[in-house]
Amino acid sequence: MEHYKIDGLSESEQMYLLTMAKINEAGQEFPIPVSHLAEALDVIPVSVHQMIRKLSQKQLLEYEPYKGVSLTPQGLSIAYQVLRSRRLWSVFLTEKLNLSPEEADELACHFEHFTSPELCERLSRYLENPQTDPFGNPIPQGKTTPKSHQGVKLTNLNIGAGARIFQIPEEDSVRAFLSNEGITPGSEIKLQAIGENKELLLKTKGHYVYLSSEIASQITIQVNTKNNQRYNKKP
Repeated sequence: MEHYKIDGLSESEQMYLLTMAKINEAGQEFPIPVSHLAEALDVIPVSVHQMIRKLSQKQLLEYEPYKGVSLTPQGLSIAYQVLRSRRLWSVFLTEKLNLSPEEADELACHFEHFTSPELCERLSRYLENPQTDPFGNPIPQGKTTPKSHQGVKLTNLNIGAGARIFQIPEEDSVRAFLSNEGITPGSEIKLQAIGENKELLLKTKGHYVYLSSEIASQITIQVNTKNNQRYNKKP
């Protein structure tokens, strides 16, 4: 199938913009260090600099020496178009074809590059306009910024309180570990204990799960505060 090229961009060019948007969404402010972008794309810095020059000429990003790169409004808009397509396909593949979130995301990564805006909107309507993907990540609305997360950090939960998992990290190894332990978006958990190094002991689906503070800090939750009076939302 011939790829639909958003604004005439190649799949590789789209991936650079998409990766920058996802890094920013995860909390990294612009400008993003070139080394960080190279690591996320698993390519050498020389290749990143070549693409930066190419995308800068198309006015899709801006490069600041010794600081890094930032997406221009046009570049950000394109990145959100691709991200919207990817996450909608992920929803379709999990809800309608019963694929695992991991399998769906892998396939959606390919579909995103040949999905026209018209097809994307039809897909959204068919799925009744979902707001998040199977991992709890927000789905951009049109070409605009994704809606802010509706959850709070798991590390804000007090001992004895229960919650529902809202979002888990996208890193493959971490995501696979959490999924194997039954910690996926929508899972009910209860905090049993907090260790000296802020590691957490959770109970979910009848068994216990130990999480390091590093992993726990990347998970967001939704809490029913009416039923969890000991929950204290921290700033």
